[in-house]
Amino acid sequence: MSENIKKVFSVIVPVFNRAGMIEETLDSVFDQTYRPIELLIVDDGSTDETAKVVEGWARTNQSHNFIVRYIHQENQGVCSARNIGIQNITGDYVQFLDSDDWLKPERLERLTAFMGETKADFVITGFDGFDPDESITTERHPANIHRNLVELALEGRFWGNSLRCSYTRELVERIGPWDTDFICFEDREYSERALLLAEKPRAIEDILATARRHKRERLSSFHTTKAGRGLRIESEARLLHLAKTRNDVSDKSYAEFASRIFGLGVRSYASGWIDHGRRSGKIAKAAIACAPNEPIPKKRRLFAWNLGVVGGLAYSGLGSIKTKIKL
Repeated sequence: MSENIKKVFSVIVPVFNRAGMIEETLDSVFDQTYRPIELLIVDDGSTDETAKVVEGWARTNQSHNFIVRYIHQENQGVCSARNIGIQNITGDYVQFLDSDDWLKPERLERLTAFMGETKADFVITGFDGFDPDESITTERHPANIHRNLVELALEGRFWGNSLRCSYTRELVERIGPWDTDFICFEDREYSERALLLAEKPRAIEDILATARRHKRERLSSFHTTKAGRGLRIESEARLLHLAKTRNDVSDKSYAEFASRIFGLGVRSYASGWIDHGRRSGKIAKAAIACAPNEPIPKKRRLFAWNLGVVGGLAYSGLGSIKTKIKL
C-alpha cells in the first residue's frame, strides 16, 4: 500500500444549477479516507449561485493533498463538461460523480488498494439509492462479482452508470471522450465502451456510492422519444461491435443479446418506428452470426419481429394482458 498511497485520485464533477445541493456532493469527496485527491468541478454554465457556493467551499477545504479546481464553461451539456474535466486531470485514477450523488467515505481508499493489488484498469462497485426527503435508502445494487462483466453487458445486466465505475487514467485516455451526441444513455454508452476496451475489468460487490433519488423526475423523458430510442439502439450496436473484438464472450451471451435486441425491435415496431425496428433486427442478426449454433432464448421475440408492425402490436398487447393478470 505504500506505493499506492502516492497515487492521485481525480474526481470529476459536472454541475449545472445545483447551488442548493452541490456542497453535499463535494463534502462526500472531502470526507474520503483517502488522500491525495484532485477534485475538478466543471460548471456547465450555471445561472444560479453555484459558482459562489463552489468557490466558497473550495477556499475552506483545499489543501496540499486535496486540490480543488473550478472550471466554468458555456452551457454545452454534461458530456462536454466531463470531457473538459478529463482534459485537465493529472491523477492516476478517475472517478466521475454527478453533482447530486455521493461517494461512501471509504470508496477511493478501497478502489486504490483494489486496483493496485489486482492491476484492474476498470472497476464497477455496488451502489444504493437514497430519498433525501424521506431520509431512507430506497434501493441497493451490489455489483456482480461472479460473472464475466462483458457478458453481463451483452445480456443487459451490467448497469454501468457513471457513479459506480472507476478507471485508470490510461484507460480513460484510450477509450476517448464522452460522446456529446448522446442526450441520454450517455452513461451507458461510455461505461460499456470503457468495459469492452479494458484489459482487466473487475468488480467490487460492496455498496460504495449513493445515487440521490428525487421525488421529481431527475431527467427529461427524452429517452422515451424516437430520437432517444435511436441513441439506445446505437449504444447497443457499439456494444456488439466491441464485443466482437474480444475473446471472452460466450455463445450463450451473444444469443441472449440477440433475443434482447429483437425485443427492442419489436417495441420499436409497436411504437411505429419502423426504421428503428429494422435496425434492431439487423444488429440482432449480426449477434446470431457470432454464435450460429446457439439457440436463441424467447424465440417469440424473433417471430414477432419478423411480422413487423403487426407483430410489434400483438406482442405489446400480450404483454399488457400479462401485466393486468399479475395485478
